[in-house]
Amino acid sequence: MNGVAVLHAERFAKEHISDDLDHVDMARQVGDEHGAGHALAVTTSDAAKERGGASKGDAVAQEATHAMGEDSLHVHVSGLFPEVVRCIEGVEAGTLAQGHVADKVVPVNLHVERSWPRRASKKFTKLVLVVRLGHELLSAPEAARHRSTHVHGAAARRRLLKACPASVGWSGRLKNRSEKQRAESTMPGDLSWMQTRHDELAEGSLLWEPPTLEGPNTPRCTMEGRETIMLSANNYLNLTTHPKVVEASIAATRAYGAGSGSVRAIAGTMDLHLEAERAVADFKGAEAALIYSAGYTANVGLIPTLVQGPQDVIISDALNHGSIIDGVRLTKASRAVYGHNDMGELEAVLKQHEDAERKLIITDGVFSMDGDIAPLDDIVQLAEEHHAMILVDDCHGEGVLGEGGRGIVDHFNVHGKVEFEIGSFSKALGVQGGIMAGSELSRSHALNHSRSWLLSGSQPPGVAAAQKAAIDVLVDEPEHHRRLWDNTAYFRGELQSMGFDTGLSETPIIPIMCGPSSTAKALSSALGEEGVMAGAIVFPMVARDAARVRTQMSAGLSREDLDEVLRILERLGPKLGLI
Repeated sequence: MNGVAVLHAERFAKEHISDDLDHVDMARQVGDEHGAGHALAVTTSDAAKERGGASKGDAVAQEATHAMGEDSLHVHVSGLFPEVVRCIEGVEAGTLAQGHVADKVVPVNLHVERSWPRRASKKFTKLVLVVRLGHELLSAPEAARHRSTHVHGAAARRRLLKACPASVGWSGRLKNRSEKQRAESTMPGDLSWMQTRHDELAEGSLLWEPPTLEGPNTPRCTMEGRETIMLSANNYLNLTTHPKVVEASIAATRAYGAGSGSVRAIAGTMDLHLEAERAVADFKGAEAALIYSAGYTANVGLIPTLVQGPQDVIISDALNHGSIIDGVRLTKASRAVYGHNDMGELEAVLKQHEDAERKLIITDGVFSMDGDIAPLDDIVQLAEEHHAMILVDDCHGEGVLGEGGRGIVDHFNVHGKVEFEIGSFSKALGVQGGIMAGSELSRSHALNHSRSWLLSGSQPPGVAAAQKAAIDVLVDEPEHHRRLWDNTAYFRGELQSMGFDTGLSETPIIPIMCGPSSTAKALSSALGEEGVMAGAIVFPMVARDAARVRTQMSAGLSREDLDEVLRILERLGPKLGLI
């Protein structure tokens, strides 16, 4: 806070906020954490109101401005608020508890947070003006429209603050800045929160920085200018470049055009879409199927249509995919979570919600981080006993589990007992799109109520034709499915024989468990230097002590490819303490 004189927090609290020791202690704490002079309080508290209300608040603000000297911030508090107002210089409210302090004070936006007096406690701040650095002041009209979700750390933990329209007027000046500098820094909105989140991710090495493929996604591909063995693709059956799939896409594009021209519900349903859906249903042994733009849109569009309100309950596996979590969040139903694949806990939760009008059990089929399989046969039995519906997300099991890749329902032979089976064309089937398979009634319900289907443009003709072609290849060429499982058994067996921990894997998803995130990152980086793409999966995607490098098998990987990777891992394992 170079050259800036700020009133001592403790003295200011005693004189202008309250004689209450809780307020004084709070001010002292801020002073201790950020330097005694780094907290500036501006008040229209009950006491100040009695001594002149808003006028007193303005006078206090001007006193504070004067004390700060040349680099000044002038705050006018308008209206009579019987709440404490505190302005913390250089401290972002969202990071206050972490002790982040800015280098200097510049003209800023003031974000206003407020909670209603009935819900507030005298012990905690009720109205906070947070100084955000690096932005011009909002004009009064802009301020009136502004909303903020940043709150003082102590108050936020107690849910005392509620975001509201800005209710203050303010002005600011910094004499050492030119008009040109001010104009260049003006922005239509405050995006500093975005930079803060970006920096937090960067500090934790959590930013996604995807490498670039320079050609098709094949088992041996070109990535960032070098030949790479691909162990991080969902292309389990290596169908992305299968000649029949590619040619079907090209032929349909030439005959039908590049796009469909509409949403499916109005004028965008082509015979190609219906042919692909019939092929999927026949392949999976289901009555009917509906194709979505993606597995994600199938979950977020369908789940909210299956329940109505708190009288219904959704019961979800603790390790379900984020698309399921997002779909559940869009509902108003009651929610319960059972331990991962814990059938005893699932049964207990079902009994707890025996009186719910609708019960919906949701689980992944294959869990993408560990490669294990949901016990769908046991889930079906519990669902029948407790009159619950089932939705299973089998996106990583489509083309992988079951006879010839027909999916988890076929794998457990529970045909007709799972109301909604979600799948994907974007993984083993090598194309793009999501699948909902089930009864004719389930398809009709999804078609008429699922907004992500009703309001999305239909898939291009070339994609629809490629979808059907991928199913045809699975039926006509079962060797791809067999080769996938041969590679899976070989690679996992060799890893385990070396001493690597492959976790719970039962499928072509084979994690190499590393423990600390740093170890997983080091292994992934070392593999990359050797020409092997295998990504590190670290917190928060998995638990802090359960980081891993996730490898994924493909039918297109040769035995020579796998042996080359195994030789590299055998050399790297001891160096990282993994074997």
